Amino acid sequence: MAWGKTVGVASWVERLKTNDAGLISVTVFRGRLFGSDEAAAVCDALHTNTHLLELYASGHAMDAATAAKLTKALAANKTLQSLCVGDDCFGDEGLAALAPGVAKSASLRTLDLENKGIGDVGAAALGNALATAKDGGCPSLTTINISRNDALGPEGIAAVCTGAAHLQKLEKLVLNELNVGGVAADAIAALLASAPALCALDLTNAKLDVAAGDVGKLRKGFDTRAQRKDAPPLSLEMDGVELGDAGAIALAGETRGANVKRLSLRGCGVGCEGGRAVARAALSAATETLILSDNTLGDAGAHAVAQALGDATSTSTSLRTLDLGCCGVGADGAAALAQNAADITDLSLFGNESIGNDGLAAIARAGSDTQFPGLRALKSLDVGGCGADEAGLIAFCDALARDEKNLQNLETLVVGGNPGTQGDGWEPALGRLRDARPTLDVAWRAADAGESPETRENSAALLAQAGE
Repeated sequence: MAWGKTVGVASWVERLKTNDAGLISVTVFRGRLFGSDEAAAVCDALHTNTHLLELYASGHAMDAATAAKLTKALAANKTLQSLCVGDDCFGDEGLAALAPGVAKSASLRTLDLENKGIGDVGAAALGNALATAKDGGCPSLTTINISRNDALGPEGIAAVCTGAAHLQKLEKLVLNELNVGGVAADAIAALLASAPALCALDLTNAKLDVAAGDVGKLRKGFDTRAQRKDAPPLSLEMDGVELGDAGAIALAGETRGANVKRLSLRGCGVGCEGGRAVARAALSAATETLILSDNTLGDAGAHAVAQALGDATSTSTSLRTLDLGCCGVGADGAAALAQNAADITDLSLFGNESIGNDGLAAIARAGSDTQFPGLRALKSLDVGGCGADEAGLIAFCDALARDEKNLQNLETLVVGGNPGTQGDGWEPALGRLRDARPTLDVAWRAADAGESPETRENSAALLAQAGE
């Protein structure tokens, strides 16, 4: 339900007071009426409500006095699971007033404090609230988001992580666009090492000082975590973190088996050597998804990743999804991947304009003979925006249509954004391919966008570029 100026306060609060079973989620959009009086009315109603699960009122001002009323409501309410209130002026005073309610809530699972003007003082208050978990506080909390708080420094982040270390059910911590270096990196590493349920850490566009050893600190946390048999697989998002090769190598480390299920390093300035180290570490661990798009791997990096894939074929690996989009990969790199990526099911090479016709030809041959054994498990392939002209695309389609052994398990193919899709001969070639493989979904226009989870964003971008 969305509450705005056209919705009467009394009727809406009355639904909360009467425990209307149909009212389980409330989102108050920006520009709608939600001042201190309205918020106070909701707080009063929450004392006895047993059905509302989500309250999202981000972007609306909330002062400390109102936050204190919400604290009392959280202590009384037994069912609210997700909370996001306040705007970028909520600040330390607002969080200090709200934090005791977080500690006393029996049901709160998700706390979203993104872009709330929080500094180190407010973070310390939150850390103290989280630390009450050692005495039974915060019994249900699984997700904490404190991203995009510009005034929040490493000391405040460290306070939150130190408090969060006491949470038995914490699964996800989001620290986007924050300075997580120094003491924050130490605290994050300690949390990684000890948190029993942590399975997702999001550091997108966070700041780390590679030269000062911040990445090495995180790696130590992974190493300690790897020694715990009860540690769940981790999803690690580090898109936009300025790692470079040195940071990527430090992150990969020497210890095997870090149990990172998903690793995303989009746009991290990773080159050939960094890509080599990360690929080897991923393949030696339990990593299922590796995203290295928008880096500077080049053909040398693609060869390095391909070599790691080839070396791993004799052992049991978990890697199934690989994204090397917009990495400067050329025809030789694509051919190397085609020869070695035997167990990959989802491969994105989107935006590598130098792959061209020769690269597509090498990919098309994969699985057709012993010289090209790779891609035998491939189900989804994104070669959109790879510089293939009409002749190259026609040859690619006809190769797949002619020999069922070529990419024999392919279910989704993205080719939009290639110059060849604008030619007169393209659609007849596509028709022949679809006739030969009726179960193959080919995306080359907006209406044909594929559904691979790791290629969806790239597909949308390339189709937009194509002007379809």
